[in-house]
Amino acid sequence: MSNGSRSEKWKKDRRLVTPAFHFQILGDFFDVFNRNAAILIDQIVNRLVDNKEIDVFPMISRCTLDIISEAAMGIKINTQIDSDSEYIKAVDRVQEMTRARFYSAYGLLPDWIYFLLTRNGRKHRKYIQILHAFSMKVNFLTLFFIGKRRPFLDLLLETAREGADLSEADILSQVDNFMFAGHDTTSTAITWFLYCMATHQEDQERVYEEIQECFGDSDRPCALEDLHKLKYLECCMKESIRLHPSVANFRRQISEQVQLDDYTIPVGASISVQIYALHHNEEVFTDPSSFKPERFQFEQSIGRHPFAFIPFSAGPRNCIGQKYAVYEEKAILVALLRKFHFAIDARHLPIKETHGIIMKPANGMPLSITLR
Repeated sequence: MSNGSRSEKWKKDRRLVTPAFHFQILGDFFDVFNRNAAILIDQIVNRLVDNKEIDVFPMISRCTLDIISEAAMGIKINTQIDSDSEYIKAVDRVQEMTRARFYSAYGLLPDWIYFLLTRNGRKHRKYIQILHAFSMKVNFLTLFFIGKRRPFLDLLLETAREGADLSEADILSQVDNFMFAGHDTTSTAITWFLYCMATHQEDQERVYEEIQECFGDSDRPCALEDLHKLKYLECCMKESIRLHPSVANFRRQISEQVQLDDYTIPVGASISVQIYALHHNEEVFTDPSSFKPERFQFEQSIGRHPFAFIPFSAGPRNCIGQKYAVYEEKAILVALLRKFHFAIDARHLPIKETHGIIMKPANGMPLSITLR
């Protein structure tokens, strides 16, 4: 496929899914966010009976998967209750094998040779087929929920019925992308945030006090109108994702020749944008390895280059779901921090990162949790 045809396909896809992220539609998702966050809390409380230390990462991953399935596709898959999720295991294996291929000689092979003629490729293809099968199951199940609101999937199906150039394979591809990007990046961001809170107790208490000021003694769940009041929570979220970006790098293919100082980058060149390196650049962020949420307070942000902090990429190809991700993350974190206090045993420090497609904790996230 030529650069021009790839660009046109991206533009078509972007126009197609943009209405699903309208502000009013995102506000309707809070009921789904809060209900699944309540299930997550119950799951944690049940485990606290036997153990004060819990690996929260797989639990949060299942929570965000349940949310994206219900919010976008209109079905409840209940992986938090039925925790043996083949889909989540397949997601992990696809990421691991994609990264391994990229850093090995397999990356030099065309896809058809890799997936058909190599042992690793055949295993890789098997896990991808599990993801496709899950997406097909989602599509099938939605046929039985005609009256239920499904902003994302409804949009695709209605567009196809109206005669748009949208094949069954195109719909499946969009569902695959949405399901993967909509749960894995968010669960990773939430997990690293809790790590930052566990290792910075004063900041955790300040966030808790801010939440208490917002909600008082009530037990009402988080709503869209609450978010603008939680300014320090947002600063901590930004600082957490600066230190631990869910996506540490991404690639772009050059469509026009670019001149960078003495370097000419030709058309067709593949450029890797290193978000992790950018966010740890001491010329942009002083003492870049330290957790300092005040960096993102208004006064300290004045004059900072708009592309110095790009956890969701930037420009026309930025992450279309970033508002959805931020709203979901805030709703879940508010629920968790109202209920629990998080700490971490020094023997686990530091938690190592895996630099794959998604920058996950290498060996889970074992946190010491107590009830507030």
